[in-house]
Amino acid sequence: MSSSPQGTIIVRPDMRLAFACSCVCDLVGLKLEDAAGQSLLDFIVPEDREETIRVCQASAQPNASQLRLRRVDGIAVSATLQFDYKHDSTSVVAKISAT
Repeated sequence: MSSSPQGTIIVRPDMRLAFACSCVCDLVGLKLEDAAGQSLLDFIVPEDREETIRVCQASAQPNASQLRLRRVDGIAVSATLQFDYKHDSTSVVAKISAT
C-alpha cells in the first residue's frame, strides 16, 4: 500500500487560503499561483463543508476529518484534513492527503 503525499495549507479565519503547497494544488487541480485567496470551502464537497468549518474552528488542538475534496474539474477525491496548530493569532496550519 503506497502512502499519498501530504500537503500543507494555511487557512485564514474566513476559510481562505493564505498558502497552499504544490502538492495540495496538484490534488485539487489548481495552479500554484492561483491558490492564495481561494476559499478552502470551494474545494470541499457541499455535504462536508459544515464539518470542515467545525474542525477548523476547533484547531486549538490537533483535529482531523475525513472528507471529500472537489477538484476544479468537478471530480471528488477522498482526503484527510488535519488541522495541526495555530500559525499565528488568526490562521491555522493544516495538512491534506488523499486517502
